[in-house]
Amino acid sequence: MKKIFTLALAFMMSTMAYSQVDVVYHVDVADYVASGNMIAANGIRIGGNFATQGATNGSTAMADWTPTDSASAMIDLGSDVWQITVTSLLHQLVLHNYTSLLMATGVLMKELIH
Repeated sequence: MKKIFTLALAFMMSTMAYSQVDVVYHVDVADYVASGNMIAANGIRIGGNFATQGATNGSTAMADWTPTDSASAMIDLGSDVWQITVTSLLHQLVLHNYTSLLMATGVLMKELIH
């Protein structure tokens, strides 16, 4: 009985270690736009270490630090709010920033997916 319990526990832990989760990133650029800045025609993009983490946008693999990649495009929800859903492995440190081709710089963010 102990062997079966140990085997079941090991299986559950290995499954949890490689579990994936959908992470929804939102960014509100209302203040950015209100201060006279423009959003590029291709909208807001996200860049980060997504490929290193095995992340996807739908069924499309994401590239590392390439916000010009089509998988990095965010959806305009209106009212200057943009969103993207990324599927990533649990317990990963994801570095990312939001950008538009017209922005001079982005802000680097760090989030632990758990």
